[in-house]
Amino acid sequence: MAKHGYWDEAEEIVAKIQAKGNREDPDVVIEISEIKEQILIEENNKSFTYAQLFNRKYRFRTFTAVMAQVWQQMTGMNVMMYYIVYIFQMAGYSGNSNLVASSIQYVLNTVTTVPSLWLFDKLGRRKLLIGGALSMMAFQFAVAGILGGTSSPANISETVRITIVNNPPAAKGVIACCYLFVVSFASTWGVGIWLYCSEIWGDSASRQRGAAVSTAANWIVNFAIAMYTPSSFKNITWKTYLIYACCCFAMAVHVYFGFPETKGKRLEEIGQMWDEGVPAWRSSSWTPSIPVLSDAQLASKLSAQHQENATEELIHRSDSSNEKV
Repeated sequence: MAKHGYWDEAEEIVAKIQAKGNREDPDVVIEISEIKEQILIEENNKSFTYAQLFNRKYRFRTFTAVMAQVWQQMTGMNVMMYYIVYIFQMAGYSGNSNLVASSIQYVLNTVTTVPSLWLFDKLGRRKLLIGGALSMMAFQFAVAGILGGTSSPANISETVRITIVNNPPAAKGVIACCYLFVVSFASTWGVGIWLYCSEIWGDSASRQRGAAVSTAANWIVNFAIAMYTPSSFKNITWKTYLIYACCCFAMAVHVYFGFPETKGKRLEEIGQMWDEGVPAWRSSSWTPSIPVLSDAQLASKLSAQHQENATEELIHRSDSSNEKV
């Protein structure tokens, strides 16, 4: 009814549901105001185009969200997951021992995803993303170093051209670094980047299309990595990990200089942060120059506005009656 302009009927129904027909009840006032706001948001979202993501106001937000999803893929996580059997063959594992070791990695990925939901609200987005990137960098370098220093040429398959022979400590070291890498990813970039990319827009109008563009970037790079990795294992073997380790370092630098902190901030505050050009490394301590109302203040304001509108409506009806007389 509200979408079609039948506000009196909509308000009457809400009042019967929430307050036994009392239209002045605060719950009724707030719910009607929320309905109005949601309808305005939907209308605004329909008018927002993909081209607007690249105008002066939104281009840095779009770049940050797209790069966040690209960096998530360039951590090398999906190399570790898609081609884990190849990696463990390089470490000298085969048969059932390879399958068991691979299965453990998937369990770790699932279990360590849960703490990230708590850590992001406890420590903040920037700290966890930077810490995760540096941890993953260290473990990627470690895998490359162990394989580069202890593996021998082999012809296990068209893809796997090296393996560790008669060196159990080195093989276990590779496996341990792979596990620790997965834990570092799952507890930081695995979940956190999706949360972050939903927060950084600063308004609801750009979020839908912005999320679509950034997610598309994620899957495009995912596809490219899936196609490229077998060739890289075949041609540069252990040096593949050096590429992703360097990417992890680059993303840590990018987060420090280009990812503003969104922890504990409302969408309006995040929008102010972008509009004022607050440096990312100062965003954690930044306070908005334009105060944002709390929920209680907003409810009070909406109630006052509703009463004012109701008074104006009564005056208008009274004037109309006088004119008819």
